[in-house]
Amino acid sequence: MAGLSAGRALTTRGAQVVILDKGRGPGGRMATRRLTGLHNTPLPCDHGAQFFTVRSKPFQAQVDVWIKSGHVVLWATRFPHADGNRDRHEEPRYVGAFGMNALAKDLATGLDVRCSQTVVNIHPSEQGYRVVTQEGPTFEGRAVLVTAPVPQALSLLDASGLGIEATDALRRLTYAPCLAVALTLDGPTNLPAPGGLRFTGEPLAWMADGRAKKAPGNEHSVVLHAAPAFSATHFRQDREKAADLMIRCAASWIGPGNILHRHIHGWLYSTPLAQDTQTEKYRILHHHPPLMLAGDGFSGGRIEGAYLSGLEAAHALATGRDADPPASILRF
Repeated sequence: MAGLSAGRALTTRGAQVVILDKGRGPGGRMATRRLTGLHNTPLPCDHGAQFFTVRSKPFQAQVDVWIKSGHVVLWATRFPHADGNRDRHEEPRYVGAFGMNALAKDLATGLDVRCSQTVVNIHPSEQGYRVVTQEGPTFEGRAVLVTAPVPQALSLLDASGLGIEATDALRRLTYAPCLAVALTLDGPTNLPAPGGLRFTGEPLAWMADGRAKKAPGNEHSVVLHAAPAFSATHFRQDREKAADLMIRCAASWIGPGNILHRHIHGWLYSTPLAQDTQTEKYRILHHHPPLMLAGDGFSGGRIEGAYLSGLEAAHALATGRDADPPASILRF
């Protein structure tokens, strides 16, 4: 989301932008996967980000466009908890009408997005930077904006031999993992309205009924998100056993129907934990030529935060705005 919002903002200002994404399609944790449903019909299922909120005017403007085009619908204003309580704070929770990934694809429309491109090195060049991918192609540009999770971004810069001295604040930007299990069923769930359920403790943090999210063809699917400690413990172990434990915990809400298909996925960088105390929603690592970081790690871990981070980073690149002091020092 950060890379796409930055790319669109810079393209609107007349810049030539290339977006490199190691995934098969844009979206990252705004992931929608097609599972096998009843009669082998494909069912789209959001197994990453489940919904989003809006608390700023710039993101509200984008969401209004999506609502008008039919890409976004309101899901709920609060969710119940498994212990019987409800969310104290009431605010609109929105979802992608055609899956969360459809929002990323909409932002990517008209942009030069190169998928299945894993960046392995960034080198100084006469123009600014040369970006090398694992798949072979190289790209040159006057500026580089890295929107991967901060630990991945710093590993990339370390591997590039740029001599980066990241601040302690950047090194503290860690993330909690999340194991996600997506299920298709041959009948409805027992989840209470509006179809999303929060948990306190372990092993589950979240459960959602796909039908309740109004996604076409998503009649009987369920997504389970594990809590951070359980995810960390089982992330590199037998995930099938972890899925069994999660399903057992959710059995009373899954309903009496049979599970037709299940898909297990691990999000290593699911939710930022430590937050940087700086107010900027991006970090400038080198000024001339510009090398910057952006993403949800600088803005609270929400979809809106990632969007705003990319937007502000794009504005800084377009206007030549400096961050004072810089987050780190690069020695070429």
